[in-house]
Amino acid sequence: MLEALIDLTEAQIAASLARASNIDVQALGLIGFDATLVAADLAAQQLLGHLWWIPVPGLAISIAAGVSVMAIARFDIGPSPSYFYARNATIPQDEALARLLSDLLASQQHNAQPLSRKTRRLVLALATLLLTILYSVVAIAS
Repeated sequence: MLEALIDLTEAQIAASLARASNIDVQALGLIGFDATLVAADLAAQQLLGHLWWIPVPGLAISIAAGVSVMAIARFDIGPSPSYFYARNATIPQDEALARLLSDLLASQQHNAQPLSRKTRRLVLALATLLLTILYSVVAIAS
């Protein structure tokens, strides 16, 4: 039973790390899109007139929020095998497996917070981009 729980916990940790990587890729794509919009805005200065600068601050904030997503990188993958073995080599196998499960569950709990922060920051970056686009369209069209 302990082996099955360990396998399940390891799979869940791997899935959360994959999700964190996926969020980083999404943030990188959003940063690229923001940068493309900044370049388009700069290229259209003459067309937009004196209001060309309106989207730039919002896009800069969105880029900064996107970069902050990727700055969160402290995830726990579980105990070091060599350290765990050295610490538990002399105890019965079932007790060692129970300790391993405990360590893995602690890692899983630890990873929930940075994953949640990554998600919130990505949503913030996307919301900032959408509000910037909406505000810019309204302001420039007026």
